[in-house]
Amino acid sequence: MKFSRIPVLTTALVLAFSIGPAAAESEKELDKMAADYNATVEDEGEQVVCELISVVGSRIKQKSCRTVRQIKQDEDEARRFMSRHKSVTTQGQ
Repeated sequence: MKFSRIPVLTTALVLAFSIGPAAAESEKELDKMAADYNATVEDEGEQVVCELISVVGSRIKQKSCRTVRQIKQDEDEARRFMSRHKSVTTQGQ
């Protein structure tokens, strides 16, 4: 079952980084974990992408690892939200 590995990997990646860089031995190890996982996955949507994101109220960037499918879903959801918000704003003017 391909999908059963995703929650385990996601949990491992989140825990490895949330405990701190000392536990993960750096962002490079996190990237290696994602690359190792990606080597076992055939579906492009299940590939894991790690990126540094800006945290509001902090100068320290945080590593975030998500599947390509999760990234696309988040982007689609943000577009829908902005579309609904724009239509509500323009109706009130």
